[in-house]
Amino acid sequence: MNRASIRTIVSRNLGDASNNRYSADSINTAIQRAYNLISLMYSLHIRSTSFPWPSGTPYINLREHIPGYVATKGIWSPKINNWLQCTTYKDVDLRDYTWELSTTGGVSQVWFPIDLCRIAVYPFETNPTGTFFLVFQTEPPTLSDSTHLLLPSSMESFLADLASAYLLEDALELPKSDHYISRALEAFASIDASMQDILGADYKKVQDPACAYYFGGGVQMTDVDNITPSGTIDGTNPTFTLPSVPNPTDSLTLFKNGQLLYQGVGYTLTGSTITFESAYIPQSGDSIRAWYRYV
Repeated sequence: MNRASIRTIVSRNLGDASNNRYSADSINTAIQRAYNLISLMYSLHIRSTSFPWPSGTPYINLREHIPGYVATKGIWSPKINNWLQCTTYKDVDLRDYTWELSTTGGVSQVWFPIDLCRIAVYPFETNPTGTFFLVFQTEPPTLSDSTHLLLPSSMESFLADLASAYLLEDALELPKSDHYISRALEAFASIDASMQDILGADYKKVQDPACAYYFGGGVQMTDVDNITPSGTIDGTNPTFTLPSVPNPTDSLTLFKNGQLLYQGVGYTLTGSTITFESAYIPQSGDSIRAWYRYV
């Protein structure tokens, strides 16, 4: 499927095979609009590159450095040998309202979008080294007649109907435009269901640690369930140690006397060391249980 084949269908839809009323350029523009919509909606154009860690700031302006950048899809960190967890500004701010000024030097564990140009990582390193592996979406290319579209041939009529509707709407032939919009929407329902299945499967595949061999070789996750961190429970000792380092750190689920505690609120985690805040230090007779994953 290419632009030339779609233009033929559009001309037929419009009853203008000789392009007397609608020029080839105007039809090409409408096809580009339709393709742009589908491309951006379903992330058809995905690229990857190595990118340096930010220094002294959590912010990374990717649009400034990557032509055509649209959105980040994933960040693979060689430092933790895993994907950074995607989260939100609100979630990080609730955990640590000083996150933007943090200079703890800890290894980044999460990323989140800031706006259409920037993302942020948390925590950020004061003196970072190396690069991360960025998977990102780009703007769709400008089509030519020979461009092979990244779509199944079954969507050819769908794109043609959408482009036809755009042209008829611009010409104020609204009843005809509505006809092709209706046809496109009918086709869109089945297309969308198929695409969501594909996107869902792809997301699970990318997030599955078993796929990590693409980026570092045979990485497998280990689950640690219902263990007691080592340390003296006496009402004064705040420090307890896990048998291994949680990876990702957010996988740690910690309970004290059956109550879930939150990192950054009741305790902090550094490597395999849990440090309870003063108000949460376990007292004699208290129970501490932990669940987490690690590579």
